[in-house]
Amino acid sequence: FGADAGASETQPTMAEADPSPTQPDVVAANGPDGSILVPLDAWELMMGQLGNLHEAGQQLADARERAAKAETEVEFLRERMREVRKRAEEAELAMDVKQGSLPLGPVVSNKPFQARWRHWRDGWFG
Repeated sequence: FGADAGASETQPTMAEADPSPTQPDVVAANGPDGSILVPLDAWELMMGQLGNLHEAGQQLADARERAAKAETEVEFLRERMREVRKRAEEAELAMDVKQGSLPLGPVVSNKPFQARWRHWRDGWFG
């Protein structure tokens, strides 16, 4: 008995060794004032949603960048088409001047295909 009695005095009891986490002083010691504890599952869910939101923001920025690039390309191509049309008209006028066949009025052709072609070309390019 003597050896057992001395050992029981040095070992702490269950209540002294493992304080309950529901005690207010233990919970307050885990974080600064004004903070709250969040369950791990809720925290992971929130972080996943935050990651999705961040990825969506990056995709939106990429889409805006592609849209701006496409708008710039469209403007360049429109300007290029204007230049090509102008050069084509000038070349056609120069050919008419060389041949000496400048029309004095609107061009009337007996050829139905040529008339349809000019009508389609003028509607498309002009």
